[in-house]
Amino acid sequence: MCLLFLFFAKPVYSGQGVGKALEEALKSRASHPIEDVGQQFQIAIEQTNSPAQKAAILFFLADFLMEKQEWNQAIEVYERILREGTKLDKPCALYGEAQAYLMMGRTEEVSAICTDIKTNYPDNTIEQFANDMAVIAPGSVHAKLAAFFAAIPPSRPEESAIVATPLSEEAPTESQPASNIEKTKENRLAVGVKGWHSDLSGDIDSKGMNLGLSADTDIGARTELALNASWKLSKKDQLRLDYTQFNHKGSLNRAVTFDNLPYAAGSSVKLETSFFDVGFSRLLNESEHGSWKFLYGLKFSDLFMKLEQQLPTGPRSGELDQNFSVPYLGFEGNRRVSDSTTLIGAIKYFSFNQGGASGRLTDFDIALQFGRDYDKCPATNEWYGTLGYRFFMLHGNSDEDSSEINYSGPTLGLESRF
Repeated sequence: MCLLFLFFAKPVYSGQGVGKALEEALKSRASHPIEDVGQQFQIAIEQTNSPAQKAAILFFLADFLMEKQEWNQAIEVYERILREGTKLDKPCALYGEAQAYLMMGRTEEVSAICTDIKTNYPDNTIEQFANDMAVIAPGSVHAKLAAFFAAIPPSRPEESAIVATPLSEEAPTESQPASNIEKTKENRLAVGVKGWHSDLSGDIDSKGMNLGLSADTDIGARTELALNASWKLSKKDQLRLDYTQFNHKGSLNRAVTFDNLPYAAGSSVKLETSFFDVGFSRLLNESEHGSWKFLYGLKFSDLFMKLEQQLPTGPRSGELDQNFSVPYLGFEGNRRVSDSTTLIGAIKYFSFNQGGASGRLTDFDIALQFGRDYDKCPATNEWYGTLGYRFFMLHGNSDEDSSEINYSGPTLGLESRF
């Protein structure tokens, strides 16, 4: 069942078909011509009347065109977002447009757009994001845009006076403490670490071997660290990064044949897996009781396996290295249980089958987050503990190789926002 349907079916949205149409459009990115992909996204756009949803779909299309280096077409899409999207969409659309112009070498347009962002959208964090990326990746397009932002002279006092909010509106009052006003400028960055105690199951089918990871090996549960970070791009948008790695060692429970070589029961098995997410979240709904976010991104996975048997003539070994990249869609919701406790749940899902290659991803994470009530007791840095459960399944199939990896178990972690 399409996960998008679960949320877009709510009455505040305009149609049940938008989720399915968007899913089909995202699938088409892998193998369809650029023109066909654009038509698929247009079909998805026509399924909704919500400007925010239309803008979100157009951002997907613009990202695809940027990947294909279709700079002019990407600019047209960003211009459409500026015309048809919400006010909160405009800074991100302008930033995307600036990237496209920069790739074309049109520096005058880049300078004008950066000035527009800095002057007319002073509360967004895009400039700060570009500055931070300049430190992390000095040669990136973001670093170059950071230089454009830095070259913009400060606004003159008379210019600021035209758009300035009256002092009486800016000054904190008893009903609106200064800490609440400043809170919008805080907590752009969040980092977290979790210990994940997980069982391993699944199977690997490659080079003549079908190996059940739980039935055919003695590999047991392990506890590894899962790392995550997020950066608030605007009031509604976040950049999110997640990384998890597992290292397993064990022995075969039965004899197998791999790459035309036999391995007896008792042969050693080494299995290493790593998963890296690059994604975004978009705030859909927020109240004093909780919020909903739409998730989208790409998960990169790597699986390395080594079999080894000691023989009188020396060791016999065989290796397998598989890499899969799977896009995903999902939702994250949180519900405030008490002043210091929040229930958070997130699910990421995607399934595709194109040109002999297929993949399926399910990543479900639920946790209780507990800590001080920072709304009542603000602090520069916020610290939270988390206790939860996570289930992860990734299946990939390409050529004649197939693998399915399942992890599940409790999590315990720490998160900081600053």
